[in-house]
Amino acid sequence: MRAKDTHGSDDPQPAGGFCRGTNCRGAGNPATEPAHLAVALLDDTEGLTRPLLATLGVDPLSVRAAASQLVDRLPSASGASVGAPQPSRAFLTVLSAAETGGP
Repeated sequence: MRAKDTHGSDDPQPAGGFCRGTNCRGAGNPATEPAHLAVALLDDTEGLTRPLLATLGVDPLSVRAAASQLVDRLPSASGASVGAPQPSRAFLTVLSAAETGGP
């Protein structure tokens, strides 16, 4: 499964490609999880996620802090042999649901 880079390129990116702006690669997380996606969406100041949450009466920064805490608790590894994060089953399920409009 491939996700598109929404920052100006039409070249498809691997599902974990958005991790450039999040902490998954730098933290050594072996898998890209839904929490990484939440952090990435909430870090996008030009996206719709923050305004949508604010419209619903939810503080986007509080949600971002909670998602970041989840990321901080994920397993991590370090060293030369650690590869790029791979999308987890939960992450792929979220992407599939987003593409099809439901679970």
